[in-house]
Amino acid sequence: MAGDSGRESPATLFLRARCLPPRSQKNLGPVPWHRLGAGPSSARMDNDQEFLKVAEALMQDLLSRFDSFDPDELEADAAAGVIKIAFERGGPCVLNRQTAAHQIWLAEGATAWHFEHDGDQGKWIDTKGRGDLHGVLNEVLSRRLGRAITI
Repeated sequence: MAGDSGRESPATLFLRARCLPPRSQKNLGPVPWHRLGAGPSSARMDNDQEFLKVAEALMQDLLSRFDSFDPDELEADAAAGVIKIAFERGGPCVLNRQTAAHQIWLAEGATAWHFEHDGDQGKWIDTKGRGDLHGVLNEVLSRRLGRAITI
């Protein structure tokens, strides 16, 4: 096709990543409902406004918790849905909302987590099953500050 770069659109890539099995794998059965964003669970957010309300409440709560730390060991700044956490030593951690995906993303160095809200549990759960947001933040902060942290 003329003008076709051979690359797929961002929308196609997004939907494939969230809904479809990789091309290299055989179809091993139906895609789970929570990956499609539909189905019997009422826990999934239905629209961006609902997501923004829940995500903003989370971000404000976390920011107030970060403000209780000594600024010499941890300092958190927020702007436009992003919280940047700076430490005395090492690089920052970045926590941000991804409205299109209805997720909260956390990045520390080369590691990243994507959390989706589970309304039934009232928690933000990692999409790869590595725990909930507060538990992961506790681990990251404990490692970075060299002492046990519970936020």
